[in-house]
Parts: sequence; structure tokens; C-alpha cells
Amino acid sequence: MFTSIKLPLVLFLLVCLCAVFLVSDFFISTKVSYKVTVIVETQDGNKVGVSTAQFINKPEIIKGYNTGNAAKSFINPIAINIDHDHQIYAIWDASLFYKAFPYEGGLTTRAGLKYHRNLKVGTQNQSPLFPIKLVYFEDKNDARSLKILSNEAVNQLVSIDQTVKLKNIIVEKVSTFKQTKETEASLPKNFKSEEYLNWLKSLKYGDPRRILISDFW
Repeated sequence: MFTSIKLPLVLFLLVCLCAVFLVSDFFISTKVSYKVTVIVETQDGNKVGVSTAQFINKPEIIKGYNTGNAAKSFINPIAINIDHDHQIYAIWDASLFYKAFPYEGGLTTRAGLKYHRNLKVGTQNQSPLFPIKLVYFEDKNDARSLKILSNEAVNQLVSIDQTVKLKNIIVEKVSTFKQTKETEASLPKNFKSEEYLNWLKSLKYGDPRRILISDFW
């Protein structure tokens, strides 16, 4: 009698374990940390900026197997000193990691998220055309002087006597991420002012200069 009771119990537990295994991917949140290196060429030689970022995503349970949510992205922006008075800032979102490590089956599908989750630490890819936004301020005290550099590896004027050329972007998976705001002190102080926000409203929708300070993190 004991054996007859024990066998159905074991079978029930096995079924439960199989069910948990089959649906576990629905509930697993993918968290990936990665390092970003930006190299620009100047008259004074190459200048390099390095930082880290992280994105978090999980499958969309309701819509089914092949659908993902929009990823949450956390970055530490890169600040590269070009000369005494000018810095270039590199900002980006989760699309940078997806472009660096594409997955043909769909970037935010369960399979795609699992692929990115299982990439080995140290895996890297590089290209000067990865989707990074490079910006600088003609007047370091006024956020409205923001300029966008082309992401096409061409020479561009940054100051009266300095041009830069985007040389390369390297993305590498790493094991840890810690968000900091070390670059905030070097940004224009009027980024959060009503004056700046009113200027943003005056720009047309889709203008690449429509950048908030939150885009830096």
C-alpha cells in the first residue's frame, strides 16, 4: 500500500519539476553588464574613454514565446578630454549591446535573451558604426550649445583648433556593473533649468539635440 501511494507522488513531483523547467524562461530576467571603449583620433593622437553599462530585460509572458519587453538600460557615460576646454561625451542605450551581439532569432525573444545571458564574460565585438551618440558643448556652461557628432568615423570640428575622428567602439561583456555619476560635475549646470527645458520644447520632434540629463544615465 505504501508503494502504491509513493509511486503517484513521485510521478506528480516529476511532472511539477518538468513544468517548472519548461516555463522557467518566462520568468527569468536577463541582466547583462558590459564595458564600452570609445577611441577617437585627434591631432594630438588617440584619445580613449572607457565605461560600463547594464541592460535588464525579460520575456513578455502574455504575448507569447517570441516577444520581449523594452529593455531598461543603465549607463555610465564616457567623457573624453579633447583639449583643455572641450570634452566629448558618449551616450547610448540597450541597442548598442544588441548591435554588438546580434541574434538572428530576435533580439528580445526568450531565445535571444538567453543567448545574451549565456555569452561568456570577455566576449567582445567592435565597429566605429555601433549606435553611440557622441555629443559636445561649444559652451561648457550652456547645455543649449550641445552639438551632435556624426557616428561615421569622419573628421569633425570640435573646437577652433581641434578636429576628431571616431576611430573605433569596442563592446565587451563583463561580470559586474556599478552606476556612478562621475561625469555629472563636468556637464553644463543649466541642464535642469527651465530655460533649457523651454529650449528643448522649441526643437522639432526627432531633432537629435533633444537630450535630457537623464539620457546620460
